[in-house]
Amino acid sequence: MTIGDAVQQNGFPLLAQALSGNTSDAVWFRDALQETIKLFQGDLASRPIFAFDAASNGQMFPLASDSKTLCIIRLSNSFHIADECVMQAWENDIWQEAGKFAENAKASTYKIAVFSDTQLGSGWRAAVVHSTGLQASKEKQIEKILGQEKS
Repeated sequence: MTIGDAVQQNGFPLLAQALSGNTSDAVWFRDALQETIKLFQGDLASRPIFAFDAASNGQMFPLASDSKTLCIIRLSNSFHIADECVMQAWENDIWQEAGKFAENAKASTYKIAVFSDTQLGSGWRAAVVHSTGLQASKEKQIEKILGQEKS
């Protein structure tokens, strides 16, 4: 069994559904977007911005565009554009400093690269976000793998 859960920024549930254990995230995200569109009607300024995690599929973009729903969709690696944008950000060094979003001294520092000319469709932009915390985590993971390979 799988639970499909949509929450607001403080974790308060907006939508929850019991799903078959083999329901894919991509299918449920599309269904959840359609359901939340029904919940939040009104002018664009009063609607929330929906954020969907990875495993989204290409059907999300036209659905969100047609409904005029403001969405942030984290692209999974199955979208080749994600890798292309990351490579372009590093190769062309087009990062914009975003700083820290927490007052904690150990909080990650972020930088962002934005691309408006993408294959995602009209009105969509792609953004690549770099986090010093994630970079440190990935570097530790690579060191561990290299150590195992050496031994």
